[in-house]
Amino acid sequence: MARKIKNTVDYFPHVVSHGKTLTIIEARFSHLGYSFFFKLLEHLGKADNHYLDFRDETEMQYVFADIKIDEDKGIEILNLMAKLGTIDSKMWKKHVVYSQNFVDGVEDAYKRRNNKCMQLDDLCKHLKLNVDINAKNVDINTQTILYDSKQDNTKEEKPDFIGDILHEFTESYKQTGSEYVVLNPGKERKSISKLVQLYKKKYPNADSAETIEGLRLYFDAVMQINDKWLSQNMSPSILMSKFNEINKTLKNEKTKPSLKGATDGELKNIFVKHFGDEQN
Repeated sequence: MARKIKNTVDYFPHVVSHGKTLTIIEARFSHLGYSFFFKLLEHLGKADNHYLDFRDETEMQYVFADIKIDEDKGIEILNLMAKLGTIDSKMWKKHVVYSQNFVDGVEDAYKRRNNKCMQLDDLCKHLKLNVDINAKNVDINTQTILYDSKQDNTKEEKPDFIGDILHEFTESYKQTGSEYVVLNPGKERKSISKLVQLYKKKYPNADSAETIEGLRLYFDAVMQINDKWLSQNMSPSILMSKFNEINKTLKNEKTKPSLKGATDGELKNIFVKHFGDEQN
């Protein structure tokens, strides 16, 4: 069987003398900016053809969760990196993270290969992006990035992917006979982000809709666990802190067959199917 063509790298240059870009990022965001900078390069290095497609919400949430940064702060740093030219601002305007400097820096890794790294014009064709690669870098609104609507030329604010999943949790919680009130949005969203990270590790190709549906089924199953304390205290943060315990209970406890969208047998294995046995 033919060997799969490799379009990733195992390492990239990390020079000891930092340029102006990293100095500015570190001055603005302290150690968080420094960590984000190099972890982003790591993700570019292991990404096929060295780009990150943040048009896919699950991809963006996975990267931010792995870097351990919240979405707003991550986008703020990326906006600055685009403004400074660290990443291509024209591509970032289309919600794709691409760095020509990074690609140039790993060029030596491809000299011993039969394949070459995909260049920017080919990448735009591959992603079906209408980008003038010869134009000057565009100005980036440092407050927010807007997503292009697929239906027309108007623009709409980026959907709140984590908020959508949190909403599914509150809907599933109604099975306990009570309404769930989000008292600490930041903490709850952070827990949801961790759950998304686990899902993404198991299903890296799952899109946003598939991820939301998979988690909805999982939340529904969790709410039917026969445990009074969990029923009264369940929250996204409790779900993560008792992650393995809940998983084992789900595998061993017979669930009610009334769950919409899954059979009794499917429910018993929902967690294992989507996430695996242990919290990493």
